[in-house]
Amino acid sequence: MTVRKLTSADVEQAKLVRALGWEAVVNNEHIGREDAIANSCKPMKNVSDFRVWGAFTGDGTLSTTLDEMRHELRLDGGWYRSCAIGGVVTRPDMRRMGAVRESLDVLFEYMHEEGIPFSTLLPFDVPFYRMFGYEGIYRICNISMPVRSLSRYRCDIRRISELGGENSLPELNAFYEKHTGDMNMALRRDKLLWSRVVNFDPGADRRYTYVCHGEGGALSGYMSFRPELIDGVKTMKVTELLYDGRDSLCELLGFIYTFVAHYDRVLFFELPLSLDFYLMLDDYNTTVYEQRICNMLRVGDAETALAAKRYPVREGRFSIKVEDKLDWNRGIYDVEFGGGESRVTKRVSGDYDIAVDERALARLVFGEEALFADAMRLVPNIEVSGNRETLNEVFVRRPLFHTDFY
Repeated sequence: MTVRKLTSADVEQAKLVRALGWEAVVNNEHIGREDAIANSCKPMKNVSDFRVWGAFTGDGTLSTTLDEMRHELRLDGGWYRSCAIGGVVTRPDMRRMGAVRESLDVLFEYMHEEGIPFSTLLPFDVPFYRMFGYEGIYRICNISMPVRSLSRYRCDIRRISELGGENSLPELNAFYEKHTGDMNMALRRDKLLWSRVVNFDPGADRRYTYVCHGEGGALSGYMSFRPELIDGVKTMKVTELLYDGRDSLCELLGFIYTFVAHYDRVLFFELPLSLDFYLMLDDYNTTVYEQRICNMLRVGDAETALAAKRYPVREGRFSIKVEDKLDWNRGIYDVEFGGGESRVTKRVSGDYDIAVDERALARLVFGEEALFADAMRLVPNIEVSGNRETLNEVFVRRPLFHTDFY
């Protein structure tokens, strides 16, 4: 089996694979923008660019395709390159031949050569992608309630305005980067990615974005929503909500209440747990609350991940053993830190303070949960042998925010 980037000569085969695999009518849009294949060998930008890969059988038949999307994501305040995987599909008559496994192996090698330390995906099957080292570390919540249950919230309508087109984007992006700056997994957004969150022309598409301004006139929050009929109920589906504090959240909830004649319910869709405001709700009996795992992440470069972490200001050190199917990640890493700086070195043998596999490493590095939290006792493949005080300070829970553009 051969795995490579697709070229313009492969377009018709790619259409066939996706038509068969998805049982759908497929056009060029379903295999990416025109340049995603035609320019497959050119360097990609770090934000919102992508290309298509394929796995070919010995006789040259394309059996599997997947999209590689280039992102930059947050880790403890810094931006790091990330390879997002999407559009994974195999012809039904060529499944269970190891094509996806082979494709991911090649992709991980490519990431290593290119210096891309992380990969994310939205899984169709969590156990399947766990076999390749991905772990679900981004928990989200859906909160649905009657619009009438927000009656106690009021807004000063003079502080609310419609997005106002593309000229509002610099202010919106500055607010987003400021208020997700300490939230791991948040993606850097360019105009293309923003266009999937907000609508610059609400007259052409039933998506709406409203911004809220504080006392001094500065942006203090925003929300995007679309009308939907869910189980026969008129619903305002809020697809993104970001605010800088309780006051701006109350303003936005009050604004939603002004739609009480339009909608029966409001659904806050896929909020990150760090923005979960259920404690502010008056009536739990009319609220439907759901929590689930949304996205998966794979650490492709353990040394870069450990070096990128934020460490205590005090001086300290610890050692961590990483077991991984990727050869270059396996080893024992000694981490020394102090004064806002850190140094990571690698060795092949000796003592260590903690041992993890690649999936547990993703959880700990991104702060999905604190190392010594009760829930982590249930996570397999974590062995702590010493230096508990330092490990407790290093591997803490961190806020997460991740929007799916796959």
